Amino acid sequence: GLLTKDQLDYAAEDVLYLLHLRTALREKLERNELFRVALIEFDVIFPEGRVELNGFPIDKQRWTDMAEANRIERSRLREELLHALPHPTGQMGLPGMSPGWNLDSPQQMLQVLKRLGVKFEEGEGTAEIVLAQKASKCRHIPKILNYRHVAQFVKTFGVEYLRHIRPDTGRIHPNYYPLLVTGRYAPSEPNLSQIPRDASFRRCFATPPGRIFVLADYSGIEMRICAEISGDPVLTGVFVRGEDAHRATAAIITGKDPDKVTKGERQEAKPVNFGFIYGMMPDKLVLYAQANYGVVLSLGQARKYRERYFERYAGVAAWHRRVLRDGQRTGVSRTL
Repeated sequence: GLLTKDQLDYAAEDVLYLLHLRTALREKLERNELFRVALIEFDVIFPEGRVELNGFPIDKQRWTDMAEANRIERSRLREELLHALPHPTGQMGLPGMSPGWNLDSPQQMLQVLKRLGVKFEEGEGTAEIVLAQKASKCRHIPKILNYRHVAQFVKTFGVEYLRHIRPDTGRIHPNYYPLLVTGRYAPSEPNLSQIPRDASFRRCFATPPGRIFVLADYSGIEMRICAEISGDPVLTGVFVRGEDAHRATAAIITGKDPDKVTKGERQEAKPVNFGFIYGMMPDKLVLYAQANYGVVLSLGQARKYRERYFERYAGVAAWHRRVLRDGQRTGVSRTL
């Protein structure tokens, strides 16, 4: 229908106030030396819009098959664990019958692990970070953690996930929220950044015929930035010489020569590198290594690795202390 005078006035005021707002914000940007940053952000709007509108292709059949495979794997792991673990109350199971307790119950799992001789401090539960720290002391814990991961896949990434596909495009179109406190984008509805690393998930994002994906990634960018900001001569030297940062760190934590480092030891160094440059403590490293890299570390190993890491990369340790000190004094943290 026709717009009323009030509606037209309201629309006009919207435009008028935007001009006033622009003047006020421009002065504020210039005063805080953020004008160049603002222009960069404004330039991002159009490509961001194209990304949202283009969306991502997803293969429905592959996703459905993968979701079913995860559901079967969860059932298999569940049965294996129920028959391998004691009953939380000590009840004996009958041959051919399911032991019948709830693997997803933190209270029951705590009782089961205590029966297996796993020691828990007062108030400790069976959260992932706690179990990951005890994984080296009980052969069943890695499988329990694996079961939880698969169960989470079933819960979060089942066939229901396909409801995000728009029927008119056949693609998913997440919303993107730029420039959060962390400095990175956050997609939602769905949150694509939560898609697991597992190849079975990645294969579901397939291109239509005649098109290909182009993937781009910086080589060791976080470690390079850390070397640049901290000025650590050892870490900087690794990149100047064209060496592999993960292999160099593996040599540090194992005490080996870099050319003697195995593929498994290099893999073990990845969570060490990425965890410690961000200030991660040993208890969190244990969980991070298990959850993201499938690396099982004891708390003692994590502590030893941290000590060796910062002994060798003393410049990184000094940078951490400096950032903390300056942040506490000024309430501000700045990077390059």
